[in-house]
Amino acid sequence: MFAGSKQCHAITTTRLFSTLAFCIMISACSQEKSSATNFLNEEASAIDQQAARKAQAQMAALSFEELRKLASNSFREQRLYAPAGNNAVEYYLAIRKKSEQPDPLTESALMDLTPYTVIAAEQAISRNDFAEASRLRDLIAAIDANAPALPRISLAISDGLRNIEALATAKAKEDEDALPVAAVKTQQEAIQPIATEPAIKPTLSAIQGPNTSASITSIPPQNTSIPAPSPSVPSTNAAPLMSATARKAELIAIRTPDPAFPSDLLNRGLSGAVEIEFVVQRSGEVSEVRVLNSSQRAFDRNVVLTVKRWKFGPLDEPITVRRSFNFNNPS
Repeated sequence: MFAGSKQCHAITTTRLFSTLAFCIMISACSQEKSSATNFLNEEASAIDQQAARKAQAQMAALSFEELRKLASNSFREQRLYAPAGNNAVEYYLAIRKKSEQPDPLTESALMDLTPYTVIAAEQAISRNDFAEASRLRDLIAAIDANAPALPRISLAISDGLRNIEALATAKAKEDEDALPVAAVKTQQEAIQPIATEPAIKPTLSAIQGPNTSASITSIPPQNTSIPAPSPSVPSTNAAPLMSATARKAELIAIRTPDPAFPSDLLNRGLSGAVEIEFVVQRSGEVSEVRVLNSSQRAFDRNVVLTVKRWKFGPLDEPITVRRSFNFNNPS
């Protein structure tokens, strides 16, 4: 009997040490994941800036005639301020940079485009797409650094980003607070008295009880399809992505840059459409990006790489999303 008590005490002590080690491991993994996420966000931001600099360099290499033709086509096709790198505002700004003296036609066009860009920035803020709102704000500032709407838009973006950060911090705090509760429960289970062999004498009938089996039901994430934006250009300026029955199932865009039109395909006069599907994880990171349909495979890689860098607010459950991108060559 005494030997059985010593065995029970030894096993209980072992489980307590295992529980402590488990808690330390969970904490370390959480810190490692946070560091990795910050690194990926910084890397994605650097890639976006590099793509923007590349697009500006390509525009600078074009002649006045080429820029005017692209600007006119963009205006006619209602690509006034989007997608990034292929819209009327950016083409007219490139013309302004090339001009040694102010060009009345260019300045008049930029003045006409400003109100549309302001409205688009306010709409992006209302659907929490602060990456797009920041891009449009920068376009407005490039047109007129003293535009009356600039302070209001900048303040709304700053407030919105702080709210998103507060939501993410609250979610992380909830997850962190849940760890000690799980650890205490595991510890309580570990210190339950363990019966020694002499205390348990089951009968044959007890061992040969009824044979039961448990079934596990897996609830797949909600699959929501998002219609393509109009006009037919790659753009993330759409209505709020989705809502579901979960407490935090509404997608809040933090970083959703548009896929840029590949310069080699633009010069070759190619157009195409790509439909993709991806999963937004609880952390807001995007994974499992795959192409469902593609009319021109040359666009697939650019779309997949861009969407993999998207970031949303935290969710209660992963969500599967479909999105279509149309690349309409202006030439």
